[in-house]
Amino acid sequence: MLLGLFPVFLLPSTLACGSSVNLEDTQIINDPTLSFMASPPVSWTYFPVITGAAGTAPVASWFPGQSETQADAFQAAQNDILAAVLEAFNSGNIRAEDVTTTVTYTPDMIMNCFLTVMPPVNSMLGRVAAGAVTDTAIVTGTNGATTAFTMCPPPANAMGLAPFQPYIKPVQVVIRGYSATRYRWRQIAANILSILNSRYRVLFRSEITVASS
Repeated sequence: MLLGLFPVFLLPSTLACGSSVNLEDTQIINDPTLSFMASPPVSWTYFPVITGAAGTAPVASWFPGQSETQADAFQAAQNDILAAVLEAFNSGNIRAEDVTTTVTYTPDMIMNCFLTVMPPVNSMLGRVAAGAVTDTAIVTGTNGATTAFTMCPPPANAMGLAPFQPYIKPVQVVIRGYSATRYRWRQIAANILSILNSRYRVLFRSEITVASS
């Protein structure tokens, strides 16, 4: 009797038993774009200066720690994000001398509630929790005219005010000067998230996603 000889192929044990390695995680990424949604800290927003009644000075309708101009608010966001990136790199024993960040974020003008001012129609009124602007409402006025608030914070059914909605902003950060696997970048992103949340009062509404630029 002739016995047929058949070649035998042996699979590595990690593949034969179901690999735990995600090939996507091994992808090398240069200059990644980190994207997330967040309720920003008050310093990442700026306050309006509202014209006072006849014969009175303008009123700055601000939250403590809020920026004075849109440029100041953007600079605050940029500084906080860069500091978080550098700290995440340092804690991971990654050299960061050549690392730079490019932040894409648009600060909004958000006012605090004051009883002594008449907020202009279409102004954005904010609510703050734990240092972050969590909700906003648009001042609609009454019959197109401004309306003074009778209490602060205003009730949900306040006249001349649209319902409050969650305040969530998109942020993108391009990091240049370091190459790593996608898995490593996800670790760095998780560390950045933790630092921005605990130290800079950024209220995250999503995870940080990592994509090739």
